[in-house]
Amino acid sequence: MGVRKPKTIGDYGKWGLDIGVRCRACGRTAVFDAAEVTKFFVAKRWSLVAPVDASHFRCACRSRAVETIAVAIESRPKPLPPRTPPLAPLYIKVR
Repeated sequence: MGVRKPKTIGDYGKWGLDIGVRCRACGRTAVFDAAEVTKFFVAKRWSLVAPVDASHFRCACRSRAVETIAVAIESRPKPLPPRTPPLAPLYIKVR
């Protein structure tokens, strides 16, 4: 059995995945709702093709050495912390 790979950002949400941005410098992972990332990318006219272009993100430590990863929606903390606009991570994990 093979592994499915998302073809668009929209596939993440359909498959029960959030989009994580992991910093290679400090180890922080910010997790975003795939639907919110899609809306943000559409508004900016950025490509929706997967894998997600990590060059649009930077870490809170100011590093641009980041990579995008798929994160299962089931791993969201309960309850979610309050969200802040425009595109804020759902939560942040520190190594």
